[in-house]
Amino acid sequence: MGKDFYKILGLSKGASDEDIKKAYRKLALKYHPDKNKEPGAEEKFKEVAEAYEVLSDPKKKEIFDKYGEEGLKAGGGGGGAGPGGQQFFYSNVDPHQTFRMFFGGADPFAMFFGGDDDDGSSGGFSAFPAMGGFNFGSHGAPRMQTSRKKTQDPPIEHELFVSLEEIATGATKKMKISRKVLNPDTHTTRIEDKVLTIDIKPGWKQGTKITFPREGDQSPTSIPADIIFIIKDKPHPTFRRDGSDIIYTAKINLKETIKSTLKPEWYQSFMYDTTLSELPPLELAVFDDTSGTEDLIGRGLCNLAHLDEERTHLMPVDLEDGAGIIDLFVTITGTTPLQEATNDGESSANVALDFIPSKLSDEDIKHYSFFNTLRSIVPIFDVGKLEIKIYQARDLSAKDISGKSDPFCVVELDSSRLRTHTIYKTLDPVWNKSFVIPVQDIHSILQLTIYDEDTNKNNDFVGKVVIPLLTIKNGEKKWIALKDRKCMSLVKGAIEIEATFIYTNLKAVIRTFNPRQQEYYQITEKFSPIAIKQHVTRIRNMLKGTVDVVKFIDYCFRWENPRLSFSVLMVTLVFIWNFELYMLPCILLFLLARNVIAEYRRNRLRKSQSSLDDETISDIVQPAPVDEEILDDDINTKEQKVSFTGVIQSIQDTVMEIQGYIDSVASTLERIKNLFNFAVPWLSILFIILLILVGIGLYYIPLRYLIIAVVIREFTKRFGKPKDFTPNNELADFMSRLPSDIELMRYRELKVLSPSSTRKINKRSTTK
Repeated sequence: MGKDFYKILGLSKGASDEDIKKAYRKLALKYHPDKNKEPGAEEKFKEVAEAYEVLSDPKKKEIFDKYGEEGLKAGGGGGGAGPGGQQFFYSNVDPHQTFRMFFGGADPFAMFFGGDDDDGSSGGFSAFPAMGGFNFGSHGAPRMQTSRKKTQDPPIEHELFVSLEEIATGATKKMKISRKVLNPDTHTTRIEDKVLTIDIKPGWKQGTKITFPREGDQSPTSIPADIIFIIKDKPHPTFRRDGSDIIYTAKINLKETIKSTLKPEWYQSFMYDTTLSELPPLELAVFDDTSGTEDLIGRGLCNLAHLDEERTHLMPVDLEDGAGIIDLFVTITGTTPLQEATNDGESSANVALDFIPSKLSDEDIKHYSFFNTLRSIVPIFDVGKLEIKIYQARDLSAKDISGKSDPFCVVELDSSRLRTHTIYKTLDPVWNKSFVIPVQDIHSILQLTIYDEDTNKNNDFVGKVVIPLLTIKNGEKKWIALKDRKCMSLVKGAIEIEATFIYTNLKAVIRTFNPRQQEYYQITEKFSPIAIKQHVTRIRNMLKGTVDVVKFIDYCFRWENPRLSFSVLMVTLVFIWNFELYMLPCILLFLLARNVIAEYRRNRLRKSQSSLDDETISDIVQPAPVDEEILDDDINTKEQKVSFTGVIQSIQDTVMEIQGYIDSVASTLERIKNLFNFAVPWLSILFIILLILVGIGLYYIPLRYLIIAVVIREFTKRFGKPKDFTPNNELADFMSRLPSDIELMRYRELKVLSPSSTRKINKRSTTK
């Protein structure tokens, strides 16, 4: 329990200033050590001085009346700053100095006891201030003296720089000062070090002053100065403070300006790190570069404080004054690494766990069951959930000068983009991180990309893995070799993951015949003669079978082999005479059945997204250099004439369009082939079911009725749909889910090399 200063002075709470002075005068004279030699008198003298020091100061007295002695120790307000942002410390009060200041600077007992506390007067004494002042000179003649009151030195101010993190969470600063302190003789001084403690409260504004009263240099002729610390914001590399707001300015460097459009599509992403517990809003600004100057179109703020972590959110940002809307995907991730202990008691920060508990509950599995889906088909985009567990990686390539890397892993699925935390200075990172991602299309592709964190420039690419969701074997923990950006060749390193994919087949079928979800993280293709040559080669390979059929028909027409030509003629006439429309699906079913038998013989039917043979790969795609500048480097352009640049740009756009058309034709032909080859068994089986239903329909329903039904459906498709409804073609949507040969190459799993094998390969490449 704290001291009661009123009780020490023999007063009741609320005593007046005059009563406090009278009580101190009486008790100070009574217990002064030069007069009272009894044990405990000196301690009592100190307590009286301490009590007077507090109660004579209006601010200290106010704090003591409210909070007692503990409030004074904490600086006022029960631990907060005192009135006006000041802190008061009454400890280590010099009772003799208080005594001298009260009685006008001289010790009234000097004339009797010859004390050392006089102020330099010889042979006399100073009377009390209330009685006026007079001295007896050397001849005994009295003369009047006016007491001189000490003045306080001007305050000493110091700037105290505080980081934004300390302002956000609060901090304690200890400041060491050196000052002059009076010796007991009150004439000479010594240098003494003292540590001042500053409790920085969360939210303190720049310019806040913290005052330590009378902590300056002591002097016999003046009152020590107050030491004042002024809060200043320490410059932050990412944020700046504006009052109570934290401002972050992110300038997105676009690779090119989107020209001549009111609906630009950038498809770019950026990432920044923060240690703040509450995220500030993002400010976005759009400029018009038509005249070569940046004319502001509009600004908008995106509030991040309410967003959930480990999820990707679509945030439409309204620009001020109705200037437009920016669709922004925001993900707050990398904040909650799994913290568990292994059986050996080691931290999971550097030891990969054998097992990470699943975040998928029995309720999730029940939610996506067939019968539960029948009861509630809405929302149609809630197709399933994917849980991906990222344990560790090994043998990564070094990106730093020190021979190490700072790796982190980015997980992408459609518009969802998450990331792990960064493991610093290692080539064998351990993350022990798990994510649960909502799935809107079972034909989506999961991408895992490892980057090296670099604060000075763009993050360096380390390796990548792409996994079709339908190839996932639930609960299988395995190592996967890393590939380059285009996933065509092997790079150094491997990643250990485990995935679980649950979904409902009913919604998956419906989504298959609807447009695919738009990919917002795209790589802009560049013109490449090698790419055009590859696409032409793909088309040529796909048309080989058709060309062979045409040659066979032409051979029969020439009757070079009369028996063969006659047999083909008879079979053709019989087929045409007996042909019915429902037989067409049966012919396709026959082709599929033939391929089913072939796939079973090769034991590939149950391996969805089956790999291509090496011969097929070499025939279809010729090796091409990987363009590493697509994501990392900006195009350095020289100043040229505007007209010439425009002509070159238009030619490039035209060639790129032709390149896209060739790629589209080649991909479509390859998808048809892969449909019959059971490259994706789920889609091939669905196609078989559809062919059976179409065959039955054509057998029982006249063709004209089916055509009428199709026409009516196409004309009434827009009825009851929202204004932004985009018409689609179900057959084209179905075909878009099938992979082309290029995509099959990207999806194939390469053999994981052991660390020793990796070292041998690197050694060979180095010697070359």
